[in-house]
Amino acid sequence: SFAQDRNSDWAFYFQDQYRVTPRLTADLGLRWELQTPFHEKSDGGRLFNFNYPGGQLLYVNKSYTQLANNSVLFGCCAKPSLISPDYRDWAPRIGFAFRPLANNDRLVIRAGYGIFYDVQENYYLLGTTYKDVPLLSPTLPSPTGLESTPPLDIRNMYPAPYSIADRSFPAPYCQAPSSSAINSAGIVTQVLNYCAASSSQIPGARNPYLQQWGMNVQYQLTPTMMAELGYQGSHGLREPIQWIFNQASPPPETGNPNNSVQFASQCPAGTLNVSCSPIQSRVPYTNFADSMFANANILMSKYEGLTFKLNKHFSGGFQTLVAYTYSHSIDQFSEIQAQSGTISSIAPDAHDLNLLWGSSSFDERNRLVWSTLYQLPFGEGRRFVHQKGPLNEVVGGWQVNGIMTISNGPPFDIGCECGDRAQIGNIYNVEHMNLVGNPLSGFTQSDYEWFNPAAFATPTLGTQGTAGRDILSATHQTALDFSLFKDFRITERLSSQFRLEIFNLPSSETYAPLFPVNAATSTSFGMIINKSLNQNHGLLFNPRVIQLALKLNF
Repeated sequence: SFAQDRNSDWAFYFQDQYRVTPRLTADLGLRWELQTPFHEKSDGGRLFNFNYPGGQLLYVNKSYTQLANNSVLFGCCAKPSLISPDYRDWAPRIGFAFRPLANNDRLVIRAGYGIFYDVQENYYLLGTTYKDVPLLSPTLPSPTGLESTPPLDIRNMYPAPYSIADRSFPAPYCQAPSSSAINSAGIVTQVLNYCAASSSQIPGARNPYLQQWGMNVQYQLTPTMMAELGYQGSHGLREPIQWIFNQASPPPETGNPNNSVQFASQCPAGTLNVSCSPIQSRVPYTNFADSMFANANILMSKYEGLTFKLNKHFSGGFQTLVAYTYSHSIDQFSEIQAQSGTISSIAPDAHDLNLLWGSSSFDERNRLVWSTLYQLPFGEGRRFVHQKGPLNEVVGGWQVNGIMTISNGPPFDIGCECGDRAQIGNIYNVEHMNLVGNPLSGFTQSDYEWFNPAAFATPTLGTQGTAGRDILSATHQTALDFSLFKDFRITERLSSQFRLEIFNLPSSETYAPLFPVNAATSTSFGMIINKSLNQNHGLLFNPRVIQLALKLNF
C-alpha cells in the first residue's frame, strides 16, 4: 500500500512576565494547538465501526466499497480524516521565582506547572490511511516437490491483476479456518470464513499530553558554588498502545485444553458448548479475528523525583557538578513494540489494562552523577610556568575531565514464553508467570543466579499469570569516563587540541546494567551467566575504549 497523506498543524500562544513585588516574579502563559488528523489525498483509508453488531470496516472511498459489494468488510463510509480534529488542546503554563530573604539574594525558590501536548503516534496510525487499490494479484500455485510437471507455466509467470469485484467474501465470517475457491485460471473467486485482522484508529482519539510540575530551592554557598534541592513530578495521559480490542474474554472454566481451539469446527466431536468454548466465540466482534487491534491513546504514566545538586561554577580552572536523584517512574508500558519478555505495548489482557501498571522499564530509583573539569595550573595564563617557552609547550595547556555514574539497575519483566495460556487469543508471548514465592529469598544472589526461578510457575490454562510487571531489577550501573586534553597555540588565530578519551576506564562489567535471562522456558532462566553451558565472567567482559584525536580550531 502507498499513500499521499496530508495534514496541517497550528499553534498559538500568549505569555507574559509579571513583577509582583521586587522579590517575586511570575510567568504566565497559554498555548493552543491544533494538529489535524492525516487524510489521504485520493480519499483512501478505513476505520473500524465499533457500533456495528459483530464489527464493520468503513472506508472513505464510496466507489471502492461499491466495487467490493460487502457491507461488513467494505462498509461505507468514513470521513476523509477518519477521526475528528481535537480542538481542546489548551496548554496553560505558570511559574514563579521568589527571593524570601529581605537582605540576602542568595536564596531563591522557583516553581512551575505546565501542560504539554504531543502529536499522535502517526507511524502506526498512517497504516490506516492509504490508497485503496481495487486490483489483486492471482494466487499462484506453490510447488510440493512431487509434481511430474511444473505447477506454473512460465508463460503465465506474471498474470495480470484482476479486480476485487471478482472476489467475494460471503458470510459467515471467522467460523472456521479460511479457505479459497479458485477457478481454472488460478484466480481466487471466493474467500470462505474470511477472518480479517487489520488495524484501525479509535474514532474519538485525542492527542497525548503531559502535566509537569516542580519546585527547586537554590542557595548560593559561595560566589562560585550553588546547592539546589528540588522536587519534580509528571503525569502522562492518553499515551499510545496497540490495543487488541477484539481479544477474547476468559473461558468459562480453567484447566480445559479444549478451550484453546480457535473455531467451533475445531472442537472435539460432541464438546461444543459443553466442554469446549472456542476463542472466536468469545471475542467482542465476531466478524473479525481476535488479533484485530487499534492504535489507541488510552494509557497513563506517573513520575515523582527528589533531586540534589551541588554545582561549582568554572573558576580558577576548576568546575564540578554532583547530581543525585531519588525517583520512581511508573507506567502502563514504556515503549511501543518492545516485546522482550513482557515489556510490551501488547497487553496480556486487553480488557484489563490496569494489569499493565508497573515500574517503567527505564526507572532508576537512585542515580548519582559526578562530572568534573580541571585545568592544570601550568602554562601561559595559569598560576605556574606562565611564561612562553619550551617548558610551557610541554607542561602547559593540560586539562583533565571525568564523568562518573552510579545507579540502581532498571527493572525487567518475567516472560512466561508459554503461548496463550489464558486461552484468549494472545499469541504475542507477553503473558506473565504465576508468582508463588519470593524471587529474592532462599538463595545467594550472584551472576549465576540473579533471582530464584522457583518463585515462578506456569499459569493454569484459562488464567492470567499473577506476577506483576517489572517486579525485578537488573544489576547496578557503574560507569567512569576519563579524558585528558592538551591545547597548543600555533598562531594568533590557529590552535589545536590533542584529546585522549577513555570510556569505561576501570573496564567495569556493569558499565551498562546486566540483565538475567527472563524467559521462563529457557534453561538459563534467572541467570546472567550459565555455568552448565561453561560460561564464565569472560562472557561479561566490557572493554576499555581508548580514543585519540587531534582537533584544529581556526
